[in-house]
Amino acid sequence: GVVYAVIETDIKKMLAFCTVSQVGYLLVGIGAGTRVATAGFLMYVLAHGMFKGLLFLAAGDAVEHAGTTIISQLRIRRREIPGVTRIALLIGSLAIAGFPFLGGFWAKDYLLAGSGVVEKGFLWLFALGTAVSFSRLLPIAVVREHRRGSMNRALAFGLLGIGLPGVFALTGLLIPGHGWLPRGIWSQAGL
Repeated sequence: GVVYAVIETDIKKMLAFCTVSQVGYLLVGIGAGTRVATAGFLMYVLAHGMFKGLLFLAAGDAVEHAGTTIISQLRIRRREIPGVTRIALLIGSLAIAGFPFLGGFWAKDYLLAGSGVVEKGFLWLFALGTAVSFSRLLPIAVVREHRRGSMNRALAFGLLGIGLPGVFALTGLLIPGHGWLPRGIWSQAGL
């Protein structure tokens, strides 16, 4: 899935192929069989639901305003896309790529910490492919003037996007024995 996501030119198909690759994260979390990997699995289910929902919603809005699903054309017509939609694409792209302190970051941290050497190799490959795929959407977010979007869209994007930093804290409440602090590789390194 991640290979197709990297080469796909249609934003909706790219998001769909990326979903296929993200299932790999979930399978690694289950397959590793450790408590930490299972916590990462649960965190990733929650985080993925939020950031992928945000990405599909924002991509649909971008396509509606720009009149195309082709990523290169969306970059060219980015001025036609409302600012709130571009920001939602940016936040969703950063979250799915595992940008620090967003939901994908904490979930991937747990998955890495609870996995063996072979699983870590697959996780890093998935992460690299995801980062490459979504780096193509970043230029869409950059534009000086902003076209106003509707308040309803801003509210929908906000509801999905606001939880991305706090996913790990929410999951900490749901997973017995995993308090408020992360216990993955970043916390082991003192970060």
